Amino acid sequence: MDYEGSPLAIKVKKTVLVKETEGAAAASDHVKSPMPGTVVKVFCKPGDAVKAGTALASIESMKMEYVLKATHDCIIAKVDVQPG
Repeated sequence: MDYEGSPLAIKVKKTVLVKETEGAAAASDHVKSPMPGTVVKVFCKPGDAVKAGTALASIESMKMEYVLKATHDCIIAKVDVQPG
């Protein structure tokens, strides 16, 4: 890499960051929204079998829509939200 016309040697280290909450989310019995918002759609109902990554609901916050996804394979026991 050149910096202001002079060669500059840079070493890049591979680093893997793991969030502390990833393990907790995998064992969680509920889905938590990352921010407050309004529920726009609910894509599941009690008794549905879902796989990790399946869309469960979408919320609108700050004029953007966010999709909440299942963190692990499970069966939906109850849905405590509805659109609006």
